[in-house]
Amino acid sequence: MKLSKIILQSVWLFALLSSYNCHALVNPSKDIKDSMLDLKREATFTQFIKSTINPFWESYAVPGRFVNRQGLTIHFVEVGNEHAEHTIVISPGRVEGYLKYKELAFDLVEQGYRVFIIDHQGQGLSSRLLVNRHKGHVKHFDDYASDFNQFMTEIVEPKVVGSVSIVAHSMGSAIALRYLQTHQHKVNKTVFSSPMWGLPTGPIPAQVLKPVVKSAAWLVELVQPQTPYFVGSMDYESVPFATNSLTHSEPRYQYFRETYEQNPDLKLGGITYSWVVASINALDKAYAQLDRVRIPVMVFQASEDGVIDNEAQNKFCQRLKDVGNECETGQPIVFDGARHEIFIERDAIRAKAIKQMLAFIKS
Repeated sequence: MKLSKIILQSVWLFALLSSYNCHALVNPSKDIKDSMLDLKREATFTQFIKSTINPFWESYAVPGRFVNRQGLTIHFVEVGNEHAEHTIVISPGRVEGYLKYKELAFDLVEQGYRVFIIDHQGQGLSSRLLVNRHKGHVKHFDDYASDFNQFMTEIVEPKVVGSVSIVAHSMGSAIALRYLQTHQHKVNKTVFSSPMWGLPTGPIPAQVLKPVVKSAAWLVELVQPQTPYFVGSMDYESVPFATNSLTHSEPRYQYFRETYEQNPDLKLGGITYSWVVASINALDKAYAQLDRVRIPVMVFQASEDGVIDNEAQNKFCQRLKDVGNECETGQPIVFDGARHEIFIERDAIRAKAIKQMLAFIKS
C-alpha cells in the first residue's frame, strides 16, 4: 500500500513539474487526486511556491473587477481550466485578499474545480471606505452580502460548471451566511471554516457588552466622522510567527506575510467602532433568520482558535437543528491542534480538512 502511494505521488510530481509551464494535469484518476492531498509540502514550501504555485497562478488565474452599488471597485479572481467539473466560490476572512488563497486554489483546481474568490469591500485589492486604508471598516454588514450577491449573479453564475458550493472562512462565513439568508441563490452546499458567528467578549457577557459598545460607537462617531479604531486596534503590523494566533505552520505563515509585503495594498489593520456595531447587528439578524438556511452545511472548528468565539459555532449548529436543518455530523467538526486558519495550518491538519470538505461537497 505504501509503495503504491509513493508510485502515485511520483507519477503526479513528474506530470506536474513537466507540464506546469503551459498545462495543468488533465483529468487525473481518483487515486492520484487523493495522493495529491497527502503530499508533505512544509519542508520544501519555498521551492513548492516557486516551482509549482507561481507558474500555476500565472497560467490559470484571471483577475477581474466590478463596480458595486455603492460605486466601490470590487476585485476578484477566477482560477481554473477547461477540464473543471464543478465550481467553488471562496469567501475570505477579514484582512484577507485572494492572493492569500493561491495554494488552496491550486489544490481545488487539481481536484477538478473552477474557483472564484472575491476581495470583500474595504480589504484585499478592493476599494477602501476611509482615508486611512488600514482601518477595517464597513457601515452596514449586509453591504458585504450585497457585493457577494452581485459577484455570484454577474460573475460566477454565467461561468458555473456542475454544482456550485461556497467555502467561507471566518468573517467570510458571516458574509456567506447573510448572503444565503437574504438573496435568491443556486448554491448546493456551504463549508464554513472557523466561522465568525460570535465576537469574543472575555469575562463580560455579550448581552451586557453589546449595548455598551453601541453607545460608545454612537458617541465617538459624533465627534470623529472618520470612525476611529475600536479599542486595541491599530494600523497593519506584521506579527512575528512566534506570537501569531493564526497557524502552527511557519512556512505558510511567512508566505502569507511576504505576500502582503510584496503587495502593500493588501495590508489592513484593526477594526473600527462602526465595523463592530455592524457585525453585532448582522449576527443578531443571522441567528434570528436561521430558518432561511435550507442547504447542507459543514462547520470546521479550530480547537485552539483565539480569534473568534467557538461556542457561537456550537450554538449555530444547535439552533440550525431546532429550525429543521442540521450541520453535517450534527455539530462542528473539531480539528485538534489547529489555530484559526485551518487552510494554512500544518500539512496533516490542512489535508484532513480539505479531504473532508471535498468529500462533503461531492456527496
